[in-house]
Amino acid sequence: MQEIKEILKLYKLLLTVLYSRMFCKNFWKYFCLVFIVLELIVISIHIFSQGFLLTRDTIANKSKCTDFDRSCTKSIETCILPKKFNKTILLIVDALRYDFVIYDEKLKNELYYQNKIRVISEILKVHPRKSRLFKFIADPPTTTMQRLKGLTTGSLPTFIDASHNFASSEISEDNLIDQLKNHNKKIVALGDDTWGDLFPERSFLFPSFNVMDLDTVDNGILGHIYEEIKNKDWDVIIAHFLGIDHCGHRYGPSNLHMASKLEQMDAVLRNVSGLISEDTLLVVMGDHGMTATGDHGGDSKDEVETVLFFYSPGFDLPVKNSKTFSSVSQIDLVPTLASLLGVPIPYSNLGKIIDEVMQFDRTTPCSYDDALFMNYQQVSNYLKAYQEMRNEFPESVWSELKSLSSSVEKVDEAKGREIQIVNFLNLAKSMCEEIWAKFNISLIIIGLLCFAFVLVIVGITLPKSKSESIVHSLRYIIVLFLICNTFYGISFLVFDIRLNLITCVVLLLYIFYFFNASLPLRWNAFSVITVLLISSGTFSNSFVVMEDVVIVFICISFTTLVACNVFYKKLKTRVKSKNLKWFSSFSKWDFLLLCCLISIIFCLRMSRIFLKCREEQHWCDTSSLVHVSLNGLPREFHNARYFTSLISLVTVIFFPQKYLQRCGNLNGYDINIVIAKCFPILSGLLISAYWALQSVPSIPGNIARIAVHLPQLVYLIMFVGILLICYNPLFVYILPSSESVVETAGTPVIPQLFMKLKKTYESKSRSRKAPVVYGLATSVSAPLVILISLISLPVVVITGDGVAPGVILLMFTGVLTAVFYSFIFWDIATDNETLLLPNWTSIVTWFLLSIYGFFATGHQATFPTLNWNAAFVGYDGTGTYLIPSLLLLFGISLPLLITIPLSLSFLWPPIKREKDFGETGTRGEYLLVERPKEAKETLTYMAIFYILLHSFKVFMSCVASFILRRHLMVWKIFAPHFIFEAVGLGVTLLAVLAGLLFTFRVLSALESWIYKYLLLTVGS
Repeated sequence: MQEIKEILKLYKLLLTVLYSRMFCKNFWKYFCLVFIVLELIVISIHIFSQGFLLTRDTIANKSKCTDFDRSCTKSIETCILPKKFNKTILLIVDALRYDFVIYDEKLKNELYYQNKIRVISEILKVHPRKSRLFKFIADPPTTTMQRLKGLTTGSLPTFIDASHNFASSEISEDNLIDQLKNHNKKIVALGDDTWGDLFPERSFLFPSFNVMDLDTVDNGILGHIYEEIKNKDWDVIIAHFLGIDHCGHRYGPSNLHMASKLEQMDAVLRNVSGLISEDTLLVVMGDHGMTATGDHGGDSKDEVETVLFFYSPGFDLPVKNSKTFSSVSQIDLVPTLASLLGVPIPYSNLGKIIDEVMQFDRTTPCSYDDALFMNYQQVSNYLKAYQEMRNEFPESVWSELKSLSSSVEKVDEAKGREIQIVNFLNLAKSMCEEIWAKFNISLIIIGLLCFAFVLVIVGITLPKSKSESIVHSLRYIIVLFLICNTFYGISFLVFDIRLNLITCVVLLLYIFYFFNASLPLRWNAFSVITVLLISSGTFSNSFVVMEDVVIVFICISFTTLVACNVFYKKLKTRVKSKNLKWFSSFSKWDFLLLCCLISIIFCLRMSRIFLKCREEQHWCDTSSLVHVSLNGLPREFHNARYFTSLISLVTVIFFPQKYLQRCGNLNGYDINIVIAKCFPILSGLLISAYWALQSVPSIPGNIARIAVHLPQLVYLIMFVGILLICYNPLFVYILPSSESVVETAGTPVIPQLFMKLKKTYESKSRSRKAPVVYGLATSVSAPLVILISLISLPVVVITGDGVAPGVILLMFTGVLTAVFYSFIFWDIATDNETLLLPNWTSIVTWFLLSIYGFFATGHQATFPTLNWNAAFVGYDGTGTYLIPSLLLLFGISLPLLITIPLSLSFLWPPIKREKDFGETGTRGEYLLVERPKEAKETLTYMAIFYILLHSFKVFMSCVASFILRRHLMVWKIFAPHFIFEAVGLGVTLLAVLAGLLFTFRVLSALESWIYKYLLLTVGS
């Protein structure tokens, strides 16, 4: 009878494993559930962004001679103003900040960027009637592509245009270059290949996107410009130098390399100014400035102030008595150059002519007043066309413009007409700036409602009780998914936002129909309050500016309070049991928990070294050397930086392997074991060699090409390693046995196994040694640890050697947090079911760490602080911009992925405790394999609620941006914060999906392995 019971027991175990395999094959239900929720969140954000991130409609009209009516043009043989110069040389020096050009002879302790360009001051002093210098004010965003659009079209950029800086050099509006070509002007372009689409004729353009390259573009220009000037077959030469901009990105302005590049530009300007004749105009200008760290993209004074310099031997300008230089807008250059070169002003221009350089030949009847009137006609025509197309100008302002227009037509006196025209142009520009900051309120509200409803749906998709599955309403969610996507897609095809409103209504109806669910989480009031405080902090510009520091404080405080709560409950229990000697009963596990807490606080405090300063943080020390590239450091710091980064690299390779070796997961010689042992070491050697080459100030060409390939090999190793580990994620090893194994085939499995079991138990020789299996207790976490180790190495090389220790500290913080909560889970669990129940506090902690991970790796939610160097690690600057864009995104967001090991955060590491639920403490993660359904439920719960926390923070950022859309700092603080939050959420969603899919793959492989092993064991 006992033998039959044992046979039935083993038969039941076999059926359980068979059921587990069948259940694992249906894991797509969990994945599908998470994916649908994520997709609905993305739809909501996209609808909101369509209404909030501003765009401007373009008009395809081109300015023609018939658009201008002025009597002076009829007396000469042209319909436009007579040109003053036959030839023009336009030198654009990228990132030429205003103070780079101003020469101060009284300055004693010169910085690297001061008093290096002297030729402009010398020309102004020697030829005051033939030259003019202006402070050139750029309109933000101060990105190169947006500045080129402003410099050629005279139009104002909108905020969303900054996203085109990497991928678009197309200018669809009427522009100065097209006007020159339409009037048969021969143009020669040199330098930045951003101009490529504008110049189908003779050009010498060079790859410009690699900010690590200081000399290729500039040297390429110098190889052709002097020869081109000496030729006579050109009308306009445009040369765009990039060395100063790239030097700023790589080293910052306070560096010896910057002094060298500025001196090179001084020599270029000196040589070019000496080659021009009286009929040639030389224009030198910058497109934007740079911050103290060499970045740009914002609207700070250092970023928007650059220079505009005119010089020609043919000028005869009145002597300027004032020693100060006038300020002009960048868009004012377009009508000025068009008038001086004798071509129509581009149709969409909003700038006004710079009167100080307007000079006409006395033999012609045209004057500055005629040029200004044509400027007025062009702007007036554009405004009328735009009003007819959009009809969005404010009635009061539009009426005032009409009144000024009538005054211009009636006034005959030149001085009075000039005042009216200037008032008209100023008012037109200010009105357009305000109008193009107009939001689509309908789309914003629909997007916010959809977002809010989806967040509610995240909650009601969960079961009402433990007996229900998390996928109990999956079929309804699939129907919801199809309906919402159908209306969403059609709305953008037919450009009807009302269909998005239908999507919103469908979501609301779904909520009312299914709003009967409860959340089976262990709620914690303090956790909820913490999430609400962080999310609502997005309404404060001070919080956004100080978010990096605030998050450190909250992480430390939250973790400390969690530990104090655990110790308080233990103390309270001991007091109730009258065990007043509480210190004597302080177990080693309590001591380890306290050590984890102290270590977490230490890592968080140390990682503040790697925080990057925002412009608004005026108290912050911007001289930190961790964000300066290795070859940009003084020589005395090279060894210290290199070996510190090298120690960090060794640490991230050594500790995971040592841990897995102790757990028995690296025994054997399977391909995945070899990968786990060799790939991180190989990647580490390549990274150390790459950093060593980066410390060399000037690398020869062949070695530079090798340096580019080293990170590419690291990426390849990561990619191949991840693929092979996904193919075989088993890191367990069975000690070989001498016993023979009987294979079963040809007959149904269950009956054959039953007969084998019966024969086995009927025989007397039933004694058998237990198999020895290494690594089974950590069989789930081992492949995840290896995966994170492989991914962390490309993250380290992309973020740079200076921030590498910060990445390692962040990883250690994540590991310590996992250990910290594993101790707590074992203390609060009463059985296996509660052990596998997701914990709200732990999810909130991972949420806080993921936020802090962004800041702790040298990032801020501002465009000027972007780590542009990340886009060129393993990229030589040629080819598509997709590669650097992806690398930049990788460098920005993968610190988030490092702090999302969701599957490790509720049962890792496996620890033996006095409190044991039937061998659970000794089996470790094998419990997940024995209970596959509960494991997948818990993982899906944690994924959904982790997504919920990040989505709620982004939702509050959307609400804050909408409510504060007229705030003074909306485009400087709130809009960039929303964009970075949305991008971070997108990467987080992908990381959660990938992590969930990989963990399901690990569980599936383990269940298959146990099933096969059980078959072989029973069959023998």
